[in-house]
Formats: sequence, C-alpha cells, structure tokens
Amino acid sequence: MFRLGLHEGGHTLIEVLVTLSVLVIVLAVGVPSFITLIGNSKIRTVADSALSGLQLARSEAVRGNARIRFSLIGTDGGWQVQREIVDGANQPQNCQFDDDLADSVIQKRLPTSQSNNVTVAAFSDLAATTDAGGSIVVFGPNGWRACANLAQFQALSFDNPDMDSEDKRALRVTVGRGGSIRMCDPRVVAGDTRACRE
Repeated sequence: MFRLGLHEGGHTLIEVLVTLSVLVIVLAVGVPSFITLIGNSKIRTVADSALSGLQLARSEAVRGNARIRFSLIGTDGGWQVQREIVDGANQPQNCQFDDDLADSVIQKRLPTSQSNNVTVAAFSDLAATTDAGGSIVVFGPNGWRACANLAQFQALSFDNPDMDSEDKRALRVTVGRGGSIRMCDPRVVAGDTRACRE
C-alpha cells in the first residue's frame, strides 16, 4: 500500500552534483601538490642514499685504516664503496682501485624506482659550478680526502629535470677537504643551517 508523507531513502540529483563538484575542486587543488611532493621525495631519497654511502666510505676508511673509494654508478643515483687494492703482502697499491674485483666492494647500491627522473651531477667545487671530471671521492685512514692525484668531486647535485623549477627542492651533498660530509639546499639563503657553503 502507498503511504503519503514517508520519505524514500536516497539522494537527489542536486546533492550528487554538489558532492561531485566539491570532489573535483579538491582533486584539482590537491593533485599538483601531491605530484610535487612525490618528485621532491624522490630527490631526497637519492640524496640521502648517496650521503649514507659517503658516510660509510669515510667510516670504513677510519675503521680499517685504509683508503676507501666512493664512486657513482651512472648519473641516476647508483653508487659503490670499495677498498683500495693491496698486494700479496697486504700493502696498499698507491690509490689503485679495481671495479672488477668483487672482494674489494664493501657495499653497492643500484638505482631504484625511487630514483626515476632524478639526475646526479658531480662537481669539483663546493658551489657546484665546475664539472668534476670524475665521479669518485677517496677517503684516507684519517677520514680526510686522499689520493689528490685522482680527479675527485667536492659536490654532488641532485635534481629532477621533469619538475617545474619553482616547485622542486634540488639538493646538494658536499665533501670538504677535511672529509666533512653534509647535505644542503642551494635555494636556502645564507645564515640558515640548511644553506650551502660556497
């Protein structure tokens, strides 16, 4: 039997349209910010990985009283930490390293899906303006940089060229002559602890 005055369950067409309109507006505002967040997160992940590798190389050099090399593998975030070659009498071979000698590799990180679109560039100055001509840095037994005869970088720059320049947070990792390693943000002004020192 049909009764008047009872409200049937459900939504009106206007309620559905208002809800969809609000959802579209929220997505239109939120999605670009989320994409920027993911892009900056990828830059940070690759920079953190390289920073960890450099710190590992320096600590292994001090711990093992040896020369240890950190080297980039390509330009997309891969790296490896390796011991100097020693002869039969366990004597170091004057800053010689062999990429094919598996026993000398301490740790190796290949690029992951997190490093998609992130590029790494090596520079011979802390301001990251001059190409390094090399993608390595060597730490000596005292934790300082060693093997001055080899072309080594002083700064690594991490960037995502697919992002808008105003939104991205490119990072830099620097290695001082005394072996100090730090991550900095080139866009932050001097006086802030996150700023890069030239």
